[in-house]
Amino acid sequence: MMKNQKILLICETNFVYSVILAQDRNCGYLLDLASENKIDIAIPEFSFLEVRGKIGERFKRREEKLGDIISFLNELMRSEYHKRTLYDVKEKLKQLYINSPKEKNEVLQSAEEIKSLCISIPHNAEISYRAFLRSVANLPPYKDNDRQIYESILHFTKDKDEYDLIIFYTSDKEDFDHKEIRDELEEHSIEVYFDSGECLRRVKEELEHG
Repeated sequence: MMKNQKILLICETNFVYSVILAQDRNCGYLLDLASENKIDIAIPEFSFLEVRGKIGERFKRREEKLGDIISFLNELMRSEYHKRTLYDVKEKLKQLYINSPKEKNEVLQSAEEIKSLCISIPHNAEISYRAFLRSVANLPPYKDNDRQIYESILHFTKDKDEYDLIIFYTSDKEDFDHKEIRDELEEHSIEVYFDSGECLRRVKEELEHG
């Protein structure tokens, strides 16, 4: 009898967003496989921090815009005509503004739930230093946060001989689809996919052969 294939899927920030915002059904399916212990999913700790920061910034911008619109409506509603026609609109916007902190906490909780189903790839000073050296050498990926994430993945996969298949999936083709990255990942015996459908097909294929 053949042993079950041990599969490690490494993802990054965009995967977490895709699941939280229900933007990609394939990503949700891959997370389901992890929850059923059919595969392992590993995501850098740095990615979860990045998600937290971006969500906070997103809600802050939304609340500022809502506040500005509500203030503008208050100005218009000084006239009796506008008071009658805009009252309901203003009340709905006020409710959105009031509910915003609760909604933000729910989104952050979703990120924590995803984290609980995954292996968290640790971050440390050595990884940060190696990311800095990449910038000095002008090696891809070229964005600072992407370098931190990528170096943490390389460090994490140095001694992962227990897996039959290791995949790195990212939808960020623009930043990660470079020859240098492909060559480094190949040295670590990591397959890379930029399309969630292709990634899911590869995982299913490996599971069926197990």
